[in-house]
Amino acid sequence: MMIAPTRGTAHPCWQSPQPPVTTRPLAVRNRDDTLTRQRKRFINMLIAHNIAKSFPTRSGDLPILRDVSVQIGPGEGVAILGPSGSGKSTLLNILGTLERPTGGSLTLDDEDLLKLDEQALAQFRNTKVGFVFQDHHLMPTCSALENVLLPTIPRSPRPEDATRARELLDSVGLADRGDHRPPELSGGEKQRVALARALINEPRLVLADEPTGNLDRDTAEQVGELLENLPRSRDVILVVVTHSTTLAARFARRFALTDGCLHADS
Repeated sequence: MMIAPTRGTAHPCWQSPQPPVTTRPLAVRNRDDTLTRQRKRFINMLIAHNIAKSFPTRSGDLPILRDVSVQIGPGEGVAILGPSGSGKSTLLNILGTLERPTGGSLTLDDEDLLKLDEQALAQFRNTKVGFVFQDHHLMPTCSALENVLLPTIPRSPRPEDATRARELLDSVGLADRGDHRPPELSGGEKQRVALARALINEPRLVLADEPTGNLDRDTAEQVGELLENLPRSRDVILVVVTHSTTLAARFARRFALTDGCLHADS
């Protein structure tokens, strides 16, 4: 004899089946997490593909770069070696959007940089690229602190900029030199101010053109150590072009630029 259920209760046999609880196996979750990190890293990469550059002359086009391709992710430092006139500075200028290539493509953060107009390129350079040149290019009438703050002017300075500038000067060993003007600084100190200036806007990409070229050996070692630690400490992409094999040896990835082509340096 079947007993009718009491009102408000459900007989176990009449309950709607519940969907089974499923969980992804740990190995699958780990694989998916790894793929997600890889996709994010790929999107955040600087990717130059088949970059070419030539200059017109009376006798025809003069090729400087030929199908240069490289991919560099956040936290990586890359050194590019080559003799004078090999096109190192031209390549650096193209990576920093100061020059347009004759051919090829260039992306950063999954953005096609060659499709940006001049106004957008100027904003990109100011907010996402930090430049360090062989000649520091500091303003002689400004203090070290004021020089570090100069890149904040185009984007409108923020109250916290001065604090960040002092922190950057401290990180390059110049906490007590912020009020000094360039004529009162040594060559190495000027270059360290230039490095702090390159970082003030928290760039994604830092480009250094012969950063130790005008420095004595001991000072070059100090600046080289700062550059070596920069990608990991700031999670930036760093590209250094240099004649110095000593500086280049600090980086795990090294390339040689010869005859307009980029080759992995063994």
